Amino acid sequence: MGMLPAAVNPVSVEQFFEFESCAQWRNEYRDGTIVPLEPNSLNHGRISMRLGSFLHDAANDRAYQALGGIHVRATARHYLLPNSLVVGGQPELDSTREAITNPMVIFEILSPSTMDYAWGSKFATYRKLESLAEYVLIAEDKPDVCVFRKLSEREWLLTIHNDLEGSFPIASLGVELSMKELYARVEWPPEPDQS
Repeated sequence: MGMLPAAVNPVSVEQFFEFESCAQWRNEYRDGTIVPLEPNSLNHGRISMRLGSFLHDAANDRAYQALGGIHVRATARHYLLPNSLVVGGQPELDSTREAITNPMVIFEILSPSTMDYAWGSKFATYRKLESLAEYVLIAEDKPDVCVFRKLSEREWLLTIHNDLEGSFPIASLGVELSMKELYARVEWPPEPDQS
């Protein structure tokens, strides 16, 4: 992965999207800085395709749209890139026409190296979105799905799902997703030797 010259940062939102349009990898815009995202693993790709397929099929009969590969304008200084998102009704774009402003549900697939960011500052930034009702974190290295559901502006309910035979609800969409289907063909890393 190439490095950005120091002179490129800080950049404006417009400069970010100009850079993003020809970049060899995906990036986020965080407070004036272009931050490259790590390449996806094979497990990440498998989970992403299963999730996208499920969301697409579920959206056919409902008044929402499932999207992937598009930035979310979380604040004027933060354009973040979730794995998938769902909007109620029509997507609303910001003034750049490059980012969604009304996600209802955001999905993040976590690698060990992105877990702290997704649980911490990324979630704190997403919580500023008035439209956000649920935030779903999906581990790629073990069967583990955490669903945060907004109860009020300052209160979120966390439910944890790690039974491969079970399912987890996305309440704002009125659907349940099978853990076994989500994690189909995912190859788990070997257990560490306990001896």
